Amino acid sequence: MHILNKIIARAGVVSGAAVLAIGAIAAAQSAASASVAGTVTASTACGQPFNLTAPRGTIQLAVVAYGGNGGSGGAAASSNDPGQGGKAGGVTVTVKAKPGQKFHGVIGCGGQNAPQGGGVVGTGGQGGAGFEAGANGGDGWYCIGIPGACINGPDGSGGGGGGSTGLTKGTSTTPLLVAAGGGGGGESMCAGSSGGSGGNGGNPKGAAGGTGAENGDPGGLGGLAGSAVLPTNGAQGVEVDGDAAGNGGGGAGYGGGQGGPSGNAADCSSGGGGGGGASYVAAGSVSHKYTQAPAGNGNNGSMTVIWVK
Repeated sequence: MHILNKIIARAGVVSGAAVLAIGAIAAAQSAASASVAGTVTASTACGQPFNLTAPRGTIQLAVVAYGGNGGSGGAAASSNDPGQGGKAGGVTVTVKAKPGQKFHGVIGCGGQNAPQGGGVVGTGGQGGAGFEAGANGGDGWYCIGIPGACINGPDGSGGGGGGSTGLTKGTSTTPLLVAAGGGGGGESMCAGSSGGSGGNGGNPKGAAGGTGAENGDPGGLGGLAGSAVLPTNGAQGVEVDGDAAGNGGGGAGYGGGQGGPSGNAADCSSGGGGGGGASYVAAGSVSHKYTQAPAGNGNNGSMTVIWVK
């Protein structure tokens, strides 16, 4: 008879989506005349590596993982419509495993939300730590009429990209799975001029970030699955006389998203969102499915591991 032993490695509370996915795995095992044993919970901070060892009798390892969501963009004093952070990617995977095998994981942190409102330093939100770290949002800038005479601030910036959640086996550096981070949101420059939303993490490819309003900066491209490309930072705003929007940072993944690039520099042109990272599952899994994390600017990722006996 199969027995499920659960070890939950998490940052904060496991999301509702994760609980539903866990329920789906448990239901599948129950259909095969399985029973569920006691649950052991181990908590770990996002961005901190942890180690797992398959217990005696293990034949499979089932994992539900989510990356970190992107952080929201900032907003100028006259605006309250920043770009929202992209939702992280998720993966539900079952792989073969043997007793005593070692696994190593890192949970992705959410990207930092950019500062809101005028009078704040326009430094972009930091990318979330993780298996791969998300990229930073672009700084907001204010220029004073002389080309090149710009200062950092004081009107918001782009949000940071979310970090990815990943798991490796033994001494291998190639991941068994990666749940991608979401892209950071772009800065909103004026009332009615919304920042571009961050792209969602992979399904498995990452989605592109949204374009800023008022003929604003374009969004960054999403990551491509199965590549070791790192996410890129959101571009700084470019303006000759006036404010310039910061763009969202790319989300991390096995194939990182691109930060929103600089585009038009007109007044009230808002920043573009960063692209979401790509999720990944190594070849040879028993089964796998790509999913999406719930919305929530800067939410941390999570991972649940189920030992199947």
